[in-house]
Amino acid sequence: MRYAFLVLIAPLACAAPQHTEASSNAIDSGEPWTGSFSAAQSSRGLQFELDLRRPKTRDNIGLARYGLGLPAPGRYKLGLFDRSTPGGFYAAYSRGAKNPSDTVFSYVSISGEVVITSSSSQRVEGTMHFTGAEYSAGWRTGRTGSGSPDKVEANAPTIDVSASFTATPFSSEMNHVCLDVGGPSVLVEVRDVNRRPAAAGATLEIREKSFRNKSGGSGDGLHLGAGDGRPGIYEGRVTKPWYKPVTIHAIQAPADTVCHYAVPTDIRKVTLELLPNAPPVRQVLIGSGSWSLGVPDRPEGPIHAFVDADPGVSTEVMWSSTDTTVVKVLQTGVIIPQCRRGRGIARVIARSVVNPQAMGSITVDVDPIRDSRGLSPQAARDKADECQRRLGRIPPQ
Repeated sequence: MRYAFLVLIAPLACAAPQHTEASSNAIDSGEPWTGSFSAAQSSRGLQFELDLRRPKTRDNIGLARYGLGLPAPGRYKLGLFDRSTPGGFYAAYSRGAKNPSDTVFSYVSISGEVVITSSSSQRVEGTMHFTGAEYSAGWRTGRTGSGSPDKVEANAPTIDVSASFTATPFSSEMNHVCLDVGGPSVLVEVRDVNRRPAAAGATLEIREKSFRNKSGGSGDGLHLGAGDGRPGIYEGRVTKPWYKPVTIHAIQAPADTVCHYAVPTDIRKVTLELLPNAPPVRQVLIGSGSWSLGVPDRPEGPIHAFVDADPGVSTEVMWSSTDTTVVKVLQTGVIIPQCRRGRGIARVIARSVVNPQAMGSITVDVDPIRDSRGLSPQAARDKADECQRRLGRIPPQ
């Protein structure tokens, strides 16, 4: 989803954060960042947005919450961007490039706190400190990361950001900067004939003339989204294995007046009906992508399986691994990377007990590296070293 942040060009000073491969720190000069804020009703609902800048740079801190307006003085947690949680704050930091060939790093908060010390219609003041995870590193000829703050990779580099700030209301003399934060322009609610959420395993495809776009899965099991903020009037089609497809006509996705982006407003509801020959168990889903593990004998998970089945039919699954020298899996869905000399890849499979043809799988990549994965660094090193000794190898110093 894309939002407009409001930019006031004004004198401000703060030392720039320094980026490394793993993590880095932002050093606050003590002088407040300054900028502008907006707290009003918009096409997206009630929202509060604050934009802060550094002088003679393209560095930026954005602070926002959606569903609520001007915050009262107090302490508020900062976390991952989640539009579905009204009132939740999130922050984003962008370190701009000085030269066209430089890399622009963008981070979104994963933890932290903002303290609002003064709040009125004329001025908002406070401090913030947060740890941000990199969601984009872009340069003239390419980019790494998802590019959207709602999609952060598991091993993304992090940065610590501290700032005090003073902001005044947006005025017509300020410039608009429209930031892309991902998200759909069309949203569809999907249920089955028993009124159960049925978006998991389904696909929404929308089209307008030559434009086509598909949903990337359902985050809550009830909704499917597509469009990537593009405005239009769409024809839609919802499909799911063993169900009759549903066609939706003239879905309205109007553009806002500031950045000309669209957010879901014409939310349609569809009911999926089974095909006459549908089996009682149709799908097993255990996510997508892959897991990368690095601490031997360290249990991970459990992995959760979603089973699309008729009411009253067992949703039990049997777990297995295609290579138990790489990873073992318990019948609870817990996976255990094995002690090994080199890298290995295996598939973890969940198969329906009722219908063994219904199965889901993920790829697990095990590399015997010293990766903490939730352990303390020393505990991770101890486990890795113990594995190497069992293999007759001398642990690295």
